[in-house]
Amino acid sequence: MNTERPARARTALRLGAGVAAAAMTLTACGGGSSTSGASAAGSGNSTITIGTTFPPGTLDPTVGTQGSDLGYLDFVFDTLIKQNPQTGALEPMLATSWKYMGTDNLELAVFLRHGVTFQDGTPFNAAAVVSYSTAFIKAGDIANLLQYVTNVTAVGNDEVIYHLSQQNAELPYGLTGRAGMIPSPTAVAKEGKSFATDPVGAGPFKFVSETQGASYNFTSFPGYWNNANLPRAKNMDFKVFQSDTALVNAVRSGIVNVAFHVTPQDVATLKSDSNVNVSVGPGNAFALAYFNSARSPPPRSAWRSTWHSTASPSWRRSPTVSARSPPSRCRRGRSGTSRASTRCSPTTRPRPRPSWCRPATPGGST
Repeated sequence: MNTERPARARTALRLGAGVAAAAMTLTACGGGSSTSGASAAGSGNSTITIGTTFPPGTLDPTVGTQGSDLGYLDFVFDTLIKQNPQTGALEPMLATSWKYMGTDNLELAVFLRHGVTFQDGTPFNAAAVVSYSTAFIKAGDIANLLQYVTNVTAVGNDEVIYHLSQQNAELPYGLTGRAGMIPSPTAVAKEGKSFATDPVGAGPFKFVSETQGASYNFTSFPGYWNNANLPRAKNMDFKVFQSDTALVNAVRSGIVNVAFHVTPQDVATLKSDSNVNVSVGPGNAFALAYFNSARSPPPRSAWRSTWHSTASPSWRRSPTVSARSPPSRCRRGRSGTSRASTRCSPTTRPRPRPSWCRPATPGGST
């Protein structure tokens, strides 16, 4: 089971919006065949080219787990609920409202927006939400987004109910992430396991093409439900670079209009370039520990021993040896008494970690 933090700044990732152009890390003011980010967003007939060093793992929200996926998925998929990037407040998107029901709050009713269509013309409705949610729960790749949800049912065309086995106040936040990225059921049925190569959602951009790991292209969806409130460029093209140096050179030469994830050491150099606008702002980072729930847990004693040996500062300062049979060079004491020293010869090896906790070999699985 993997976990994912649902909250993220969707507005900053939706690069086609005029307000988003100012939130980019870098914007090239001239050069290249594409119009600059600021002017392109207002014209509606141009292309913004985005540079990054992070390709997506997949464009199928059902099974993806990489954080880098989200910057691409947000073009194709709207979510049921969105989170305001400035305030963190939950706001309507494909859902207009939601509420917990029942004396124990074990049902979350979500009321859907009328008149929305997917990019292939399929109507957005409760049946589509139920179909996707069922598949998402079955896949189980990011189970915490729908934690404690046992099943999802439709009430007519415009309401769905998430049924819970126990209370979960975080469930609406889960619907701001992949669990709320509803795909076209027609496209899912047609493409099957190949859906990631031709994704169809209800977002502001349609997927056009990809060269896996190198480029990803999107074009504005004219039937988008919120067209009037989201002015954007005609086309959005991602170019993926293999190094930070290549990305910075692409910005300075005008190959890309906007770049993400520029390293701090390159900022001073780029600020000296009058053709580049550099925007520096706060960011966040977090680490996740993944546990394989499909495997039986190790004995508790082995877990404690391994955790101590890997996390204890004393282990890092010097190796330890077993007290049952200490080497002669580690013995000390009076009257023939011996005991293991915690600071032995540098040649003494630490106790090996159990096989289930050893680092995976390169190319292996964890």
